[in-house]
Amino acid sequence: ISSLLKAPLTTRRKLLVLWWYLCILVALPLSPLTRQRRIYCGGFVIEGFDLATLRFLYEETFLRQEYNVQLGKAPYCIDAGANIGIATLFIKWLYPDAHVLAIEPDPATVALLRKNIERNKLTNVTVFHGAISDSAGHLSLYIHPTKPGSLKMSTFARKGMTVPVQVPTERLSTLLEQAGWSHVDLAKIDIEGAEWQVLRDLTESDWLTKVRQYVI
Repeated sequence: ISSLLKAPLTTRRKLLVLWWYLCILVALPLSPLTRQRRIYCGGFVIEGFDLATLRFLYEETFLRQEYNVQLGKAPYCIDAGANIGIATLFIKWLYPDAHVLAIEPDPATVALLRKNIERNKLTNVTVFHGAISDSAGHLSLYIHPTKPGSLKMSTFARKGMTVPVQVPTERLSTLLEQAGWSHVDLAKIDIEGAEWQVLRDLTESDWLTKVRQYVI
């Protein structure tokens, strides 16, 4: 909450963020019975796999304001590791005219990502279903056998993430060139261990310094 209070938001918006959080906390104990998997915030309806995960994502994004950096009126933003799209929605809440490239490799999660974008009628949002790395091709994404959309899924096998799923890979620099962008105002990169490959690609392609702010 201290992060929220220090955030560059109006008092009204800060109170709204706290109100939406209170609504989540009230609904959470009943979620095993109600099977609630949607939250309402910022004028958006956000659907997830379960309310507990939605609470975590909400705390990270709206409450702790981890991606609230000062940008222009119509910034160009990357949401790498977009999951169900809360960071994308947060950016559009702050900057309705923002252009967003949302990147998510998991098939089940990217379906919810697209659903949240379409349901909330977001414009200027492009979704790439795949992983980003320092080369194009395919790789194995390791997911949980019974928990779709787990936040711990990774391109590296580790505890709990034991089911490999083949997903396409592409260089982030290639995606940016295909989009016709000349710069990036914000690159949010949360891709569970593959950040170094992406930074290598951005360095080799001369895109590293065309990104004005990173949240990694």
